[in-house]
Amino acid sequence: MAAQLKPTTLTLYAEHVTERKQMTNELNGLRVWQNEALETWNKSTGPFLANAFPSTGKTRFTARLLKTEMRKNSKVFAVVVVPADSLKTQWAASCSAADGIQLHPNIKSDGGFPKTYQGVCVTYQQLPSIKETIKTWAKSSNIILVLDEVHHCSELATWGTCSEEIGFVSDRVLSLTGTSWRSDGNKIPFAKYDAEGICIADYEYNYSQAIVDQVSRRIEFKLIDAKVERKLSNSDEIEIKNWSECDDENEVSTWLRLGLNTDCDAVKAIIQKCYAEVQRMREAGDRFAACGLHCLSSGADDQDNKYVNKIARMVRIITNTDPLVIHHGIDGVAEKIARFRDSKNPNDLFIVSIKQLGEGVDCPRLRVGGYLSNITTEMYLTQVVGRYIRYETSKNSDQYAVMVMPRVPIFEKFAASIENKCAIALQQQEENDERGLLEQVENLDAPRWEVISSTPDGGAHVISGSTIDFDNDYSKRAGLISDRFPNISTATLVQILKSDHEGNNSLLAVETKSASPQHIQASELRTKITNLVGFIVRTFKKEFNEVHIEANNKCGVPQSPNGNAWLEFHLGPAGLQTKYQVLIKMRDDYFAARKACK
Repeated sequence: MAAQLKPTTLTLYAEHVTERKQMTNELNGLRVWQNEALETWNKSTGPFLANAFPSTGKTRFTARLLKTEMRKNSKVFAVVVVPADSLKTQWAASCSAADGIQLHPNIKSDGGFPKTYQGVCVTYQQLPSIKETIKTWAKSSNIILVLDEVHHCSELATWGTCSEEIGFVSDRVLSLTGTSWRSDGNKIPFAKYDAEGICIADYEYNYSQAIVDQVSRRIEFKLIDAKVERKLSNSDEIEIKNWSECDDENEVSTWLRLGLNTDCDAVKAIIQKCYAEVQRMREAGDRFAACGLHCLSSGADDQDNKYVNKIARMVRIITNTDPLVIHHGIDGVAEKIARFRDSKNPNDLFIVSIKQLGEGVDCPRLRVGGYLSNITTEMYLTQVVGRYIRYETSKNSDQYAVMVMPRVPIFEKFAASIENKCAIALQQQEENDERGLLEQVENLDAPRWEVISSTPDGGAHVISGSTIDFDNDYSKRAGLISDRFPNISTATLVQILKSDHEGNNSLLAVETKSASPQHIQASELRTKITNLVGFIVRTFKKEFNEVHIEANNKCGVPQSPNGNAWLEFHLGPAGLQTKYQVLIKMRDDYFAARKACK
């Protein structure tokens, strides 16, 4: 039987929430807050901090900001810094789709300046090895440094000091966060602080406003209690405590880890509750609602793998579906999340993750979160909540999310603060009564929590450009290609023109505007080049370097340790496409020579 939680009196935050009659600007497609932030940026100078609640559209805002600056000055070059590898490709794809900004997500310190791109995307971990390269770029370009989730940086630590070094040679610095503080109390680089040490943002957008604006979903919390038993390995004395009684913040992490052992019923109860909530959403019409499980991490790969795999098996048993499992030991996390996000398979129901469903991850169909972690910081919890509140404009106006968590006092306090913000938005909405965004709540003083009792089985144990339309005037085509590739041979030029006439993959075809970001086109072409070179090597007994060097020379590539990189960085996908056509001509010539010998 579900335990009952006594109504709790909440003190509403003294925040003023205004109604936005116009949710997006029809002329530029931006949300109201994004337009306001862009106007504020345009009126300001120096470093700029935008503090917008997680999942409210900071990437979209940044893409338009960069496009605006690049229109003013063709020498503007963006350096976007993110906290995780998986976010590099996500940022590159988002900026390309939103405003045609091409960011290279796989840059290396010795790779040269990618002049066919409008920026690069790197991680904070890369900064120590790439900062000198970026400083060199700053001598000939106007760098705009974008620090995503800037709360990861401290003035006293490497990521912060490296960011400062690059920032000092940049024209402007844009810092983005949804949680403008650090758990250790250290200051964030380029941020301004008041006399009491509170961070001051140049533009701020809170959760209450985001709900009213239909930018974010409201969220409900379901808190599950559990009785946990523990004993020391060298003692027979048993200690028993409910999660709801863990008032000591120094001990709560240990009790959570013990109670979240996969042998305990509390874990099963959380997964079952998550499944029930997803099913309820699907029955209400959201056919692709999904759930994410945030799992414990011991810091040891083997233990993490065992734990997450046990959770995945439990999900299979409870839901009769196979979950997507992602953690730091799995390659291609960003691609896996993207496929899950776009999936129309009703059996793609759960993601089981260790620290991979964090800040910046964009998967709007995730509406239910299950918290199986012992991390208790407000910053981390806020970022987790952000994964589930992305509003989908294509769906009904009354969208909500659910977070299922252990019932420990520190989580109750966090839930109260978030539900407070929902209550503020609801109160404002009831005054407006124009959009019907939130359900009517009879008592704003009582949070809508549901507590479910769960007792573990036995003792718990510690577990470690637009289309270019040329006519058939071959001289125009030849002139265009020759201008770009002054050292290209006549034979190669004829082959490319012939291929283009026949409708094959041509140099000119690559310039047609594509839905794929530039780095994706380049990656696909590099793969085709590699495969074709491999075929030539195997079939005609050539050396890899020999084939590459011959093709590079015919394309006019100067001596370079990496001809493919030179072509991409100087000529873009068109350069790689030309090399591919050259290789096709070489292959055909080799076949012709072999046939002549016979």
